[in-house]
Amino acid sequence: MPSRFREAFRKIDWLKEVRLTAIDVIKFVGIFHVASTYGVSFTKCIGPSMEPTLNETGDYVLIDNFSYRVLKRPYKNGDVVICVCPYDSSKTVCKRITAEAGDLVVVRQNANMQEMAAIPEGQVWLAGDNSHNSTDSRFYGPVPIALLRGRVFFKLGSMRLVPSGPPPPPPPPKQRPPVP
Repeated sequence: MPSRFREAFRKIDWLKEVRLTAIDVIKFVGIFHVASTYGVSFTKCIGPSMEPTLNETGDYVLIDNFSYRVLKRPYKNGDVVICVCPYDSSKTVCKRITAEAGDLVVVRQNANMQEMAAIPEGQVWLAGDNSHNSTDSRFYGPVPIALLRGRVFFKLGSMRLVPSGPPPPPPPPKQRPPVP
């Protein structure tokens, strides 16, 4: 008889362990979600549009969500930001804010004319540092601030801060070899 009780208690102990482990996992996921949504998160930025600030092959960056979501600090010109892609909400893009509400920007320019646009209230103009190879606000227009996820402030690979301010000069366009 005592062996049946021991076996029953072992099953109960096992179920307690499973329950406690599940509770710990749920707590961890909740804390991680809150910390990454309202604190600091990280992502990998891949592509040529932010060269030379970020590498084309990809850099891991830290994103400051706290200043903008909790402290309600406004984004400003020169901030490198992560944004929900305006034409594909399943993706994000990394760009620099180059104009804010009320600013005038040059959308397109050729020898004879310039096409200008005013940035509406609650929106920003995003541009890649590598203007020769960037799909940015020149193609999709001003972006609502609600699509911005946070400001990139640190590049993990090189262990250096990502500067706010004007973008560095873009690299020259890549030359194609002549066709024989």
